[in-house]
Amino acid sequence: MARHYNKTTYDSVIELKTYEVEALRKEIKSLKERLKKSDMMLLWYNDFVDLVQDNYNNIYNSACEFADEREHLTLN
Repeated sequence: MARHYNKTTYDSVIELKTYEVEALRKEIKSLKERLKKSDMMLLWYNDFVDLVQDNYNNIYNSACEFADEREHLTLN
């Protein structure tokens, strides 16, 4: 059996859903901006690491060992 809602209830639901949609759109926009910033940081980091690896191999190897040890400590 179908439910019947009065106009006030229907309008309230529409208003609430509209508010929720707008909040989600704002959150999506914020997340996209954060993702873009993270992508830019990752590109910079990759360029930096490539230069260190190509020109300062001993420092690069030591840094990799250090990072591996830190990661192991964090995960365990």
